Amino acid sequence: MCGKVYGTIESTTSITMRKLCSTIRNHLKPLVIPKLTKDKIKKIIVGFESLHGIPCILGVIDGNHIPIVTPKVDPNSYYCQKRFYFTLIQGIVNAKCNFWDYDCGWARSIHDWALFQKTRVRSCVMKDKILTL
Repeated sequence: MCGKVYGTIESTTSITMRKLCSTIRNHLKPLVIPKLTKDKIKKIIVGFESLHGIPCILGVIDGNHIPIVTPKVDPNSYYCQKRFYFTLIQGIVNAKCNFWDYDCGWARSIHDWALFQKTRVRSCVMKDKILTL
């Protein structure tokens, strides 16, 4: 779509979009989603406990299918039963529904838990290194 609007070939547009997404992830994420600290983790846990009475909750996770232009590489992996091409995005929010992490760019339609198993957050939690995010 972008290629048609701006008169560029599709592969150029695709490469440019990937670079843009990578730049946003690497440079803007730290500005929009601040790094976790021990104090922030405590506030998140206290927030959930005060709302629902459940201790030790660090976040709520949900994922979504984001429509994309048909990829050139392995397009079948990005095609869903709803008949469009997509990528998965998964976010984690605190008790006030503010994002404290996200992960995106995954192919194949998988359950939120299965996607979480592949994320850096899960890896850090399992190694008790959540503050290294």
